[in-house]
Amino acid sequence: MFLVSGGVDLVRRGAADHMQLNPTDPPLKELVDNFMAKRGTVWVCPPCAEYRGYEPACFIDGVEVVGSGPIHEKLQAGAASLCF
Repeated sequence: MFLVSGGVDLVRRGAADHMQLNPTDPPLKELVDNFMAKRGTVWVCPPCAEYRGYEPACFIDGVEVVGSGPIHEKLQAGAASLCF
């Protein structure tokens, strides 16, 4: 998962603890924890983090601040993509 713009706010420490997107969905923290437990990768756009004053330590464990290079490599190798 490559987060840009306001998406980077969702993986700040404590940000998802009490957030629920829809009443019928699990809490966001549970969704993020499950994704990461299944070896999901979460990358944050460096300029998007910097613009908001975030440093790598601002994010939950396992989140990396990286440029677009790694996502391009995965896509070129045939990884599926979903953007919204």
